[in-house]
Amino acid sequence: MDYQELNSVWTLKLEYERESRRLEDLREFAQPSTPIFDGMPQSASPPLSSKVETVATLIIEAEKTLVRLATEIEQQKSRVLRALEAVTMKELSQRVLSHHYVGCKSFNAIAKLMNFSRRYILNLHDAGLKALGLDAQQMIQFRKRC
Repeated sequence: MDYQELNSVWTLKLEYERESRRLEDLREFAQPSTPIFDGMPQSASPPLSSKVETVATLIIEAEKTLVRLATEIEQQKSRVLRALEAVTMKELSQRVLSHHYVGCKSFNAIAKLMNFSRRYILNLHDAGLKALGLDAQQMIQFRKRC
């Protein structure tokens, strides 16, 4: 398992959140702000029905993207969990890696959840990375580039 695979759930989750915000914006945009009256003079802009169709199409595409991303997230979570379970490491390190890379929890949240100090959680994380054959410092550099 490499750094990109280990971080894949985080990456997909961020993409999912961006797409969710985009969908919310589209839905908000689709809400009519003024009523349309029959018999009112038409403007030179494109007919409203084509704008509505365009927005509706964008909403449908965004919803399909969210479904696809949700499926990809679940599949990638399974892959990462299987990879973590395939490597011999301390159970606590495995739990930290699982919470962080599958559950997308911050180290502070994991420390609170597991009732350990953040420093200890980071040490367990580094030990887990070492068991995977990865270097913690290179992981930091990889995340900075992403």
